Amino acid sequence: LPLATRGDAKAQHHMAQLALMRNEENAAADWAKRSAAQKHAPGQMTLAQLYQDGRGVAKDPIRAHGLMKSAADQT
Repeated sequence: LPLATRGDAKAQHHMAQLALMRNEENAAADWAKRSAAQKHAPGQMTLAQLYQDGRGVAKDPIRAHGLMKSAADQT
């Protein structure tokens, strides 16, 4: 948590995953947004899945696709 709150994208992604395990979808979306905003591919994928399913965010398949493409383009 300390690393995530200080802005570490990898830690933010891990916090999103932990929140999902606890069914805390809003917290997961918040952490995933922070990670994705830093172009962290795993964070982008997590956020894309949330948009795809409408969990913690409004369902938006177009935004989900864009995030998936951004993540894939980094490899």
